[in-house]
Amino acid sequence: MPASSPSEAESSPPVLPGPQVRGGEDMEPGEEKVCAVCGDRATGYHFHVMTCEGCKGFFRRSINKGVHFTCPFSRSCPITKAKRRQCQACRLQKCLDVGMKKDMIMSEEALRRRRALRGQRRQEREQPGGLTAEQQELIAILIAAHQRTFDSSFSQFTHY
Repeated sequence: MPASSPSEAESSPPVLPGPQVRGGEDMEPGEEKVCAVCGDRATGYHFHVMTCEGCKGFFRRSINKGVHFTCPFSRSCPITKAKRRQCQACRLQKCLDVGMKKDMIMSEEALRRRRALRGQRRQEREQPGGLTAEQQELIAILIAAHQRTFDSSFSQFTHY
């Protein structure tokens, strides 16, 4: 019997939505994105993993500061939206376990440059564009031609 038969399709287990760690190939266009670390609503891929803003910021700050967290329990604390702040050691470990990459974190200086460049580009888009050197040259030629041919005394109208 072919694999596309209705009986086999009905017997296959349903695909349950879960945290998307990488790729996003299982995501449907309208499907809610879920943080791979804590299960909160994800805002996009951060450091190579679908995460929420909270876990993105926690991971970046933890790596940038180079802190060493210690779990007071058995390093198996549940990391959920409600409990993610209870154990920083387990939260950071889960960030690493789901695939967040330390080397994708930009330095503070690189972030400042990137933000400044974005602001500059936004201002350029909002302001009317300036003329290129070629456009300015064409305007100068047109003005000169107009001035050479324009009769400022209106002598041709003296007969009227």
